Amino acid sequence: MATLATPDTEGWSNRERDALMEAEFDRLISIQWRFLHQDWPVVKRAKYHRTEVKSVENIRKVKDFVQRRLGVIPVFFFLVVIFGVRSYPGPYRNVEKGLLILYMLLKGLSTSEMSEFLPKSSFHDVFKDFFGRETHTLDSKLMFCLANMCSSINLRLTSRSINSEGFKQITLHIDGHDSRAAYLNADKAGMYSYKLKKSGFRTQVCCDMNNMAVFVSQPAECCDFNDGTMLSRMSVERKIHHLDCIALDGGYTQYLHGIIEGSDQIKSPNFCCPVRKTRVVNRVSEKSTFSLQFKLCCLLLNIKRMVASRNITTELHHGFWMQEEFEYPDGVDTSTTQTPTSPSYAVKVKDARSIFRLQDEFLNLSLAKTTGTDGDDQEMEMMMRRQHMMLAKLLVTVEKEKTFYSMLYGKGIL
Repeated sequence: MATLATPDTEGWSNRERDALMEAEFDRLISIQWRFLHQDWPVVKRAKYHRTEVKSVENIRKVKDFVQRRLGVIPVFFFLVVIFGVRSYPGPYRNVEKGLLILYMLLKGLSTSEMSEFLPKSSFHDVFKDFFGRETHTLDSKLMFCLANMCSSINLRLTSRSINSEGFKQITLHIDGHDSRAAYLNADKAGMYSYKLKKSGFRTQVCCDMNNMAVFVSQPAECCDFNDGTMLSRMSVERKIHHLDCIALDGGYTQYLHGIIEGSDQIKSPNFCCPVRKTRVVNRVSEKSTFSLQFKLCCLLLNIKRMVASRNITTELHHGFWMQEEFEYPDGVDTSTTQTPTSPSYAVKVKDARSIFRLQDEFLNLSLAKTTGTDGDDQEMEMMMRRQHMMLAKLLVTVEKEKTFYSMLYGKGIL
């Protein structure tokens, strides 16, 4: 098999290779991870709501489960970048609606099985509004994030060193993923999967050598579309760099010639096969929204892995969604939405410094008026100095608490 004209990294030491990866990761995070420093977006509630805001039943159970499975930062990303673009139907907090979407996907539940938290009709309206409205915009955003947030050609070329001998040129691998499908009026014969022994959808998933999903195909019926036919319809040359080499299993072999002949951008060295991988099965309910759900899950998994591998620090505002009754700011009364139920440590520091400054000014004023006065004034001066010292200690204590809790958030304990 011919080899690609990739940069010569064989003579590099592990230290040089690690330094290059560190620099590329830092560049990627500085450009594609700006959401880490982003404020919670303003989401104005729909004007037609006739009832007061209601709390979702058992929302603490939802928050705890989502936090355990994904972590703080992936959920913050979803609520701020993906979900927090508008208000959704129903007299419930939009943050909690978004958390219910994540809970459903993580649990593999249907909309009707979410009645523990919301009435079936209410959750169905939220589900349809999120996945069914502005579908193309959501799909484009998910595809862009998958391609750019956690992978780049420099990272893929540097990561080749982890491959086994004979496969050092591989930077990507593609395989089909069959998902169980069960919905009304489904063409069960056309959707039959020999892997599942039942009807299902097939999706092609491309990952790099760091296990980051880079792109995902549109789903297709299992029986009518095998791995090779789906790959030939994906326009894969638009999704990879000309230096990428894709590992494939034997199911794609007979289709490669047609793919290469039909493109002037990719050649035989861009593929390596056969490589056999393990079988994975999942369950879904509808084809119309499955593609979006699948891409969203891949993206959130990417972010979770990236946060863990890069040890990205969790800031205080990332975990606001864990607080009771937290909601997006509405642009009118931000104090009720962005201030935690109990004062945050940033608020405590600000308040302490404020009273510290006022009392310091009062102390200086007292000293200016009472130079060389009687014992009562000296006693007052001593009392003010003691208060001054107590406030200084309070500031130190609050700063230590802030550092401690930030560390707990970063480790995923809170």
